[in-house]
Amino acid sequence: MEGHPSTFVSMLDEVCRRYPDREAVVTYDGKMSRKSLTFTELWNLASKYAHVLRQAGVKKGDYVVVSTPLSLEFWVASFGVLLAGGVHISMEKLFSTSDIIVQTVNLSQAKFLILSNDEGSEMWEIFKHAAKLDPVNRFIASVRMRAMPSLTTLLLTNRHAADDVTFLERLADYRGEYQDRSVGPADGAVVGTSMHPDTVARPKLCEVSHGALTAQARVLDKAVPCGEKKKSV
Repeated sequence: MEGHPSTFVSMLDEVCRRYPDREAVVTYDGKMSRKSLTFTELWNLASKYAHVLRQAGVKKGDYVVVSTPLSLEFWVASFGVLLAGGVHISMEKLFSTSDIIVQTVNLSQAKFLILSNDEGSEMWEIFKHAAKLDPVNRFIASVRMRAMPSLTTLLLTNRHAADDVTFLERLADYRGEYQDRSVGPADGAVVGTSMHPDTVARPKLCEVSHGALTAQARVLDKAVPCGEKKKSV
C-alpha cells in the first residue's frame, strides 16, 4: 500500500476509498447462508459504532474485550473499537469460558465488553443476571460483578431480531459517526490472547501497536496485493 499509512485505521480508510464496492467481509452461518459487507458498508457501520462506543464512555487507549462470535457483527464491532481509539482484545471461542473471561478482564482492567445477547449465547448466560439494560440506548447495559470489579459496561450485538430489530439494522439507522484522529502509530491497537504454556487456563496478553500492525499488513500486501486482479487462465 502506497503512502505507508501510520495507523491501522488510516490503512483501512485508504482501502475503503480505493475499493468502496468490493466485498470486505464474507461470513457463513451454520446453514451456509452467505452474508457480506462492502468496504463502504463496513466503514459506515464501524464509524457509527465508534460513536456508540464513545457515548458509552470509551476513550482513547481503553481496553475493550470483544467476545462476539465471528460474524459481520464481530468485524463491525472490532473496527468500531479502533475508530473510537480503543484497544481491541479479541476472545476466541476456545477461550471464552467464564474463568478465562474473568482473568482477561482483570489482567487488562477492561471496563467494556462487547458480546452477543442472543438467546442461548454462552457469553450472555454469564452476564445476563447482573446486566441492567439501558432503557434508552438499546446497545448498552451496565454491569457490576464482584469477580470483575473494573467492568462497568456491556455492549450488545444481537444477530437475531429482538423486538424485530437486529444489531446491524439498528446501527444502520443510527445517527452519529466518530473517528479518533489523535491515534498515532505508537498507540495500542489490538491485544492478542493465548493460553500460558506452563499453567492451566491462564491467559497471556500481548499488545500490538498501530505501527506494528500496519507494518505487518504491508508485508502481507506485498505477498498478496490487495488490488491485484485475478488473472485469466
